[in-house]
Amino acid sequence: EGSLGVRKALEGADDTQVAEMLSLVEGNPGLSEQARGELAKLVRGSRPELFRTTVPPWEEEVIYTTAEGLKKRQEQMRRIVHERLPEVFREIGEAAGFGDLSDNAEYTAALEERARLAHKTTEIQDELARARLITREMAQVPHVTVGSLVRARNLESGELEMLKFLGPWDAEPAAGVYSYKAPLSRAFMGRGVGETVVFSGADAQRRWEIVEVAPAL
Repeated sequence: EGSLGVRKALEGADDTQVAEMLSLVEGNPGLSEQARGELAKLVRGSRPELFRTTVPPWEEEVIYTTAEGLKKRQEQMRRIVHERLPEVFREIGEAAGFGDLSDNAEYTAALEERARLAHKTTEIQDELARARLITREMAQVPHVTVGSLVRARNLESGELEMLKFLGPWDAEPAAGVYSYKAPLSRAFMGRGVGETVVFSGADAQRRWEIVEVAPAL
């Protein structure tokens, strides 16, 4: 049904409308990853000459990050292993001294926290093993990619906004820094100066015109 609607919308659409349609599809958080991919492929296939640079320029299994973002994640790992886990082990020992372990809420809670932290530690170890630093060279291209700094005009307010697309450990949306894997970032990826980006968020649709693309590092 979704594919049929997109096909009908593509009939007679001009290049600008097709570009906006791709932004809508890729920036729609209400669609599953598979649905976004299938619909985006359909839109790109209708105007392949428009989207030569929109294929994600990163390796999906790699986690790209700045050196600062990597340090943040490493510090989180250190705090868990050297601070929080020892605290939990002490809590387990103290709770065990309260008596019957079969009806000991403190003991059960401490064991659950230990399991949660152990899972988190394994998760972070896996992520750190897949981490790769973002370089300035990666972002020295004419379209938005990992490591880009984008100046874009908000087409509703007319104001210029600055957006950086870095790693998941660098993200600070309130400061205009987004993970390159976020839905909003996906809407920008592959776009160049003069192109329109459309993103449908939970609250409203937002539209920008890209004014400048440069390395963020």
